[in-house]
Amino acid sequence: MRIQIRDLPQGHSQLDFKESASALDLADWVGHDGPVIVAIDAEHRGDQITLRGEATVDLKGTCGRCTEPATQSLVTELLFFSDLRGKEDPRDETALELEGSILYHDGIELLIQDPIREAIILEVPSVLVCREDCKGLCSECGENLNRATCNCSDERLDPRWGALKDLQKKKS
Repeated sequence: MRIQIRDLPQGHSQLDFKESASALDLADWVGHDGPVIVAIDAEHRGDQITLRGEATVDLKGTCGRCTEPATQSLVTELLFFSDLRGKEDPRDETALELEGSILYHDGIELLIQDPIREAIILEVPSVLVCREDCKGLCSECGENLNRATCNCSDERLDPRWGALKDLQKKKS
């Protein structure tokens, strides 16, 4: 994804991109090669550009609770600041600290593919769930509790939690 700065008018502009997950090197992260849709409001003032928007992608995989197939829509908020990199500008400590949030451009084009990819990766949940109220699997027999109930006893308790069980009984 590239923004041609010479074609970007001063003021506000709406920019829309649609790329495959593999083009952004995200297929392994999102579980498929579907589209990544990016909508950005660009504010161009002089050499500075502010990009605000969102990237939307569907996540596909296995539910971390019940092991059924899971699909979840992920919307990632985007905010990037860009400025012209000057050849005579010194690279002081402050500039190095801000490097992660400032995208430098050469006055011709601004590359936004990598920062968008990184923002999406940071938002991918560590565990995908098929739905928020997923009951998961029975820890005793492995039955999917979303489909059926099992006859396993709830009384089996890890002995390390026994003191808490006693505390609960005293409180009642």
